[in-house]
Amino acid sequence: MFLGLIIKSMKIFSNSFNRLAEIVIADIRQKAAMVESDEDSLLERVGQTKAAESQMQLAALNAAKRNAESRRIELERLIQSLYEDKVKGGISEEVCVRLINGYEAERRDKAEEVQTLAAQIEGFQAQRSNTQEWIKAIRQFKDVEILSRDIILKLIDKVEIGEREIIGDQKQREIRIHYRFVGYIG
Repeated sequence: MFLGLIIKSMKIFSNSFNRLAEIVIADIRQKAAMVESDEDSLLERVGQTKAAESQMQLAALNAAKRNAESRRIELERLIQSLYEDKVKGGISEEVCVRLINGYEAERRDKAEEVQTLAAQIEGFQAQRSNTQEWIKAIRQFKDVEILSRDIILKLIDKVEIGEREIIGDQKQREIRIHYRFVGYIG
């Protein structure tokens, strides 16, 4: 009895996986056909989608980088000013050392933050050229018959499967295929 339940579950899973593979193959073929028929339109569509997503993130990264750089410069000025106050005898050596150590630690943190943000910004800018890589990859699989591991690794980033909904008398799920380099193309 228990073995029968396992076998039945495996058949259901296998059928679901096969259906999902068919959907992914159909989507790959559709996107490849779009590339063949009107590459410019698809490039614009992908560009708009990616631009909308990344524009806000890129703006936030640039603002954070400017703020970190500004604070780093301000800290350097404060350290210089503290040193000058110490030389003039305006503050004690103990207070000067404590403040300089604190400012210097924060300055190092801000310098690292600026480098990290610059790398992230560079990564976002590199994504713009990734659309061409995706087009090159999708063209290779325009006549795909079977979904293989190689195809998944080259093309697919992730597949989102929504909750089952009953519309009328049919069960439906939203399936969103996110491609490598370009993300979801609706």
